[in-house]
Amino acid sequence: MHTSHRKLHLDHISWSSLGSFIVIGLIAYLSVLTGYTFLIPPFGATCYIVFAIPDSAFAQPRHIIGGHFLAVVVGLLCFSIFDATWWSQAIAISIIVASMQLTRTTHPPAAATTILVILQEHRD
Repeated sequence: MHTSHRKLHLDHISWSSLGSFIVIGLIAYLSVLTGYTFLIPPFGATCYIVFAIPDSAFAQPRHIIGGHFLAVVVGLLCFSIFDATWWSQAIAISIIVASMQLTRTTHPPAAATTILVILQEHRD
């Protein structure tokens, strides 16, 4: 049986949907209260991984926190050294892909975070 044909569990779907709503809602509300943007698009993908496939290695706290933290650091460094150019984004993505693997903090949405940081810094 293919995994794409696995049985749907409505309780799992309901809880994962509710969990995603609560987390993104809290982050968005915190952003409104403080005036700082905490809500970034990769968090939507992170919510999907955490709530829909919680047994995945990518859903473990070490991967989520470590991956996003490294992504922010790499993005800020690449922006400060190379500015927001097409090649600074290419350098950043290559560094974050290697860094997450070397530190065993692989979290795919964090790869988008590093590029978003560069683009956000450029906009400010």
